[in-house]
Amino acid sequence: MNGQQNFMIHVDRSSDLIVPPFLKRRGLAGFKYPELEKVGPEVFDLRKVRRLLPRDCVNLFGKFISKGSEILGLGLEESPRPVIGKEIHDYVVNHKTLVECLGFREVLIIQEKGVEFFREVFGEGVVVFFLKGIAEDKVGGRHAPFLHILEGKLTLAVRHLDREWDEKDLMVFYP
Repeated sequence: MNGQQNFMIHVDRSSDLIVPPFLKRRGLAGFKYPELEKVGPEVFDLRKVRRLLPRDCVNLFGKFISKGSEILGLGLEESPRPVIGKEIHDYVVNHKTLVECLGFREVLIIQEKGVEFFREVFGEGVVVFFLKGIAEDKVGGRHAPFLHILEGKLTLAVRHLDREWDEKDLMVFYP
């Protein structure tokens, strides 16, 4: 891929987001933040998104850090225990930065661009989460959508927020 235009993401936020059939089949009833899916840039360069890995998360009830960017704070030591998705989500919500996260609309656009596009932007072996696109099940459980390469295909799936997040689980924020 060459040329900056290839990495530009164009988002149509004019319509309501529809819950796709694969989410319904998993027992997910709808999106937790449908109003936020209409908020965000209409065009942005995906290579410039801010990234946050679990190893960059520190003192989850204090601040997060991210190497090389000003995501949410600086300078605390690494967390001595595994990071749970719910803790990251709750922190982002409580600190009013959820609006800066990429959402389900962006998931669908990136998935459509394909595995080579994803690989060029994010690399191999990563799982990219889109926290603004949280879906809820019928009993209030929250599930984060993510993209990853599985058996050579770019795959969209969801993970319950009560699970631990792995070292290569990446959250993305608008540039």
